[in-house]
Amino acid sequence: MARAKSIILDRVKDHVVPHIAEKEMTFEMWEALKKLYQHTSVQRSMLLENQMGSYQMKKGQSIDTFLRGLNEIGD
Repeated sequence: MARAKSIILDRVKDHVVPHIAEKEMTFEMWEALKKLYQHTSVQRSMLLENQMGSYQMKKGQSIDTFLRGLNEIGD
């Protein structure tokens, strides 16, 4: 159980850790993650779709910077 909790905590973003760190069971961690993300999934999908659709490469912008911006939207 401790190893599974460690794996989960290592894989989530830092801002998510406080939502799951105090859970005793991995199932409780999973449920907290579902609750955190599930209720806004439709709104979030629409927002991400708009962001991706309007995201454009700016004049003089490097491809690395452009792709990093796309990755940030995806994350």
